[in-house]
Amino acid sequence: MRVRVVYLIQSDQATASYSIPERSASFLLHWSDEVVAGSNALHRPRTSWAEGRNELYRIASRIGFDYYVFLDDDLEMSFELDAFESLLDAHAPRRAVPWLNHHWNTVVLGEVDRVKYVDHCFVAVRADCAERLLPYTTEFDESNWWLTAEEMCERFWAQWPLGTLRFNDLEVKNLQHRNYPKANYLGLPENTAVALGSGAQA
Repeated sequence: MRVRVVYLIQSDQATASYSIPERSASFLLHWSDEVVAGSNALHRPRTSWAEGRNELYRIASRIGFDYYVFLDDDLEMSFELDAFESLLDAHAPRRAVPWLNHHWNTVVLGEVDRVKYVDHCFVAVRADCAERLLPYTTEFDESNWWLTAEEMCERFWAQWPLGTLRFNDLEVKNLQHRNYPKANYLGLPENTAVALGSGAQA
């Protein structure tokens, strides 16, 4: 049976730059002051990154899905989302991401490997893990939104140190870097990567 996926998107508009598979669901939260009409669009003006993610999950979890995929609206993907869903079907990971080219994320071990850190511009979380980990902390809303994502990575690693799969044949690019709090950030260390076929257990 194909996994049931919902895409949870944050945007300053009511549309995203990519297409959602017809069989999958989506909700889009737009945080600009102006109301923009759109299918399954929620207007939550001036919400932080964490607040928006939490609100989208709160609404979608009432329905129930196998995977919750959190997305920014301005991503450029080298693949169709059907391909990502097929890999979720094949591997049933606790958490999964495509490959994002960044200086902390350069070590790649095959088509699929296990990693510690992910960029939360695109991340899929399995329902049972989402129930245990979410919501995102809002502790850093006034200081640095990157720390919110890093804190989630650390909590995830503490429970499932090898539970995140990275699909390296699927590349995503984050096109915009909007003006949001990111003070006093030292940056991620080089990512931890483990080969999928190494015998290590998630």
